[in-house]
Amino acid sequence: MGVAVSARSVTKRDGNGQGPLLPPGEISEFELTGTPVENGGSFSLPDPAELVSDQEILEAGLDLHRPALGHGERQARNKAYARYMRMHKVLVGGAGAEQLKEIYEQLKDEIEPHRLSVAGWAAIESALVATNQPQEERLELFHRGVFTWTRAFKRQYGIEHLRGSYDRHKSHRIALDIASLPLLEGMICGNVTEADCRRSFDASLMVAQSNLAAMKRAQDAGKEAGPHIGLGFEVNALLAFNRTLSSTWFAIPAMARCDSGVFYERQTHDLVAIHQRRGRILSASPVEVKARNRPKDNVHYHALVVRGRLHLSVPEQGHPDYMLKAIAAVHEGTATEEQAAGADAVTERVTSMLRDYYAGRVIGRAASKHTVTVFHDNARVLERHSRQVIERALREQERALRLGALAAA
Repeated sequence: MGVAVSARSVTKRDGNGQGPLLPPGEISEFELTGTPVENGGSFSLPDPAELVSDQEILEAGLDLHRPALGHGERQARNKAYARYMRMHKVLVGGAGAEQLKEIYEQLKDEIEPHRLSVAGWAAIESALVATNQPQEERLELFHRGVFTWTRAFKRQYGIEHLRGSYDRHKSHRIALDIASLPLLEGMICGNVTEADCRRSFDASLMVAQSNLAAMKRAQDAGKEAGPHIGLGFEVNALLAFNRTLSSTWFAIPAMARCDSGVFYERQTHDLVAIHQRRGRILSASPVEVKARNRPKDNVHYHALVVRGRLHLSVPEQGHPDYMLKAIAAVHEGTATEEQAAGADAVTERVTSMLRDYYAGRVIGRAASKHTVTVFHDNARVLERHSRQVIERALREQERALRLGALAAA
C-alpha cells in the first residue's frame, strides 16, 4: 500500500503566504490507497487553520490521550533518538540507510513534535540514499516520512497556538522541511524538474514571508524575535541559492541532527547544497548561516560559513526582511532596479562562496567513505569574501558607476 500523494503537485495557499495563522507550509491529511504513488496523487499547502482542529490543539498542548508506554518501550524510543542524534552530520551510506529506517520505526508513533520531525527525517534520508533499493519501496518510505512530518507540524503548531506563543520558529522550521519535498522526491524518482524547483521555491518563499510576519508580531509585542531573525537569514540563504531554479544545484534544509551542537559540534550546519544528476547525489556541501560576523566561526565550523548581515544583505540593509522582499519582488516581476541588483548580488555572492568552499582543502569524509558529504576549510572563502574584500568591491563598483555617469553626461 502506498500513500497516494506526490510532492510534485505542491501548490501555493495564496499570493503572499501571510494568512491569519502561521505558518503556511502545511500539507493535507493523507489517505492510504492502492493507487501507485507515481500515478497521480497530490497534496497542497493550505491554511493550517483548516487542518488543525481545536481538539487537536488542546491535545497537543496538554498531551491528552498520551499512549501508556511501558518502561521498555520508552527506553527503546529514547535509545533510538539518542542513536540518531549521535550519528555524524552527513548524508549516510547504504548501511546507515538501514539504521535510519530502524530509527524511524522506533520513533514514528511519538507525540513530541521534535521527535516526530526526527522520525520523518530518518525515513526520508533513508529513502533518499538507499539507491540500491527498488524505487517503489523508497517512495513508500519517503511518503511515510512525509506523513510523519505532517503530524510533527500539526502538533508543534497546536502547542504554539494553545500557548499564544509569539515564538513560532519551530513550526516554521518544520514547514521549511516540508517545502523541500518536491526536490527530495524528484531525486528519488531520478528526475528533478524545473517545475519541482519552482514549487519548492514558491513554498519556501511562503514560509519565509510567514516567518517574517511572525517576527514582526513578536517585535511589536516587545517579545524576543531572535529565533525568527536567525531563521529569516537561513531561508534567505536557501532562496538565494534556489532562485535560479537549477535542477542540478540547489539547497535543502539540513537533517534534524545537523542543527544540534551536542555531538560533533564542528559539523553543525543549517543547509545542504546538493549537486545531483538524474537522482544521483554527486556532492553535498554543508552550509552554516550566522546572523553576525564572528571571525572565530570560520575556524570553529567545518561547514561553509555564510553571514547574514555581511553576505546575505546589501549596505545599510542588514535585516533579513529587506532581502526577502527583494527576492520576492524579483520572483513576482515587480522589483525595482535596486531590488533586482541586490537580489542578484546576494545570489552571485553565495554561489561564488560555495565554489570557493568546494575548492578548499578537504578536511575529511566524516563517518563513512560512502558519504557524499564533504567538509572543507573556510580559508579560501575568508580570503575572497571577507568584509574588507566586499567593501572594496563595492567602492570600486560605485566609482565605476560615477565614471559612467560622467562619461554619459
